[in-house]
Amino acid sequence: MSVSWEVTAFAVQTSTADQRTDALYANGRMQVPVIVSVRAINGSTGASYQLTNAELERIQLVDYFSSATEITGTWFYSTTENEFSHSLSGTREPVVPIVDGAQSIFFWVSSTRVENRNIAARITQPNNTTITTAGAMFNSFVTLNARQPVAYTTGNVTLGDSESTAEGIWKSTFFTNQVSHVTDKDWQQETYSLTTNFHPVLKAELFDFNTNGNQAPNNGWRSTSLTNSFAYRPHRALDVFYFWAPGAQATRHVGVFHQISHLDVDQNLNPVNFTSLTTDARANVQVNQKRNAFCFTHMKFLGTSTWGNGWQMDAWFRLYDTFGNIGEFYPRVREETDEDGAVQNTLFLQNKNTGTSSTEAAALKPTAKL
Repeated sequence: MSVSWEVTAFAVQTSTADQRTDALYANGRMQVPVIVSVRAINGSTGASYQLTNAELERIQLVDYFSSATEITGTWFYSTTENEFSHSLSGTREPVVPIVDGAQSIFFWVSSTRVENRNIAARITQPNNTTITTAGAMFNSFVTLNARQPVAYTTGNVTLGDSESTAEGIWKSTFFTNQVSHVTDKDWQQETYSLTTNFHPVLKAELFDFNTNGNQAPNNGWRSTSLTNSFAYRPHRALDVFYFWAPGAQATRHVGVFHQISHLDVDQNLNPVNFTSLTTDARANVQVNQKRNAFCFTHMKFLGTSTWGNGWQMDAWFRLYDTFGNIGEFYPRVREETDEDGAVQNTLFLQNKNTGTSSTEAAALKPTAKL
């Protein structure tokens, strides 16, 4: 049997020190909490009444100056907290309900419009009477300041200089006349770290890259160790470029494995000699070595060899900072010849957003301090 309850106290507040104001980026992803406190009684007996979770969730956030208008459209809210930071100041005060003995519910508010918004709450009692915090009986509201979001481009991110992070040996094996000839050759790992000039990197989404090692264009070699690669540049040596979703430091299997073979036969089609060349240019390396950054790996497999066809995919990524601001970039590889005539492949970025220069390279500077 349902209870005909009535509201006796009703208020809204923020989790900031003044409990009245808060600020957020108007990017549609950052959330700030608006806390609604309510106290009710049993309308028949006058005894204190505890609203059920379902009844609490029927509370709505509304415009303070037009309490018939729910917060929707460019402003919206949810009872589900997301992964982004909820405080531009980096700190929050412990939430103490401004209504003694009340029940409270957190609403997570976002905006896509740069403006101030005064927000109140409303609830409909079982007797169909609508109660708001914008009336004569209960009067409270919060003011949220939605600020211009950060739009990341090559002008406000820093691609740090490549850092030599590991080296090792790969093997080339030539087999003929029942004899294997193994040659040891060097590999080197270089790491690039991308940071923003405003806030730490939280996560990234990766697109149009070699997702499983078997998507090499230009009839290139296929190998599971090419997973997450976007550029394969053979010359005398081989340069392979990878990117990784931000996260904890991890070990990844990188490089390429390929085998070609030939069977010689006599005029009667009897086997005479089997010949094979096995390229095992693979390594286990560490990635995501820098926290709050986006990591690229550049693998250099030294030594003249046959590497198959080169390729570069039109890969791109969407970068998110801790507050949900984003930037979209193409990672590109530039081939240059140094003063000794050696070919060097270096990484740079282009903006994906056509509203900004698509050829502006991110500065190759020491990584910005977070």
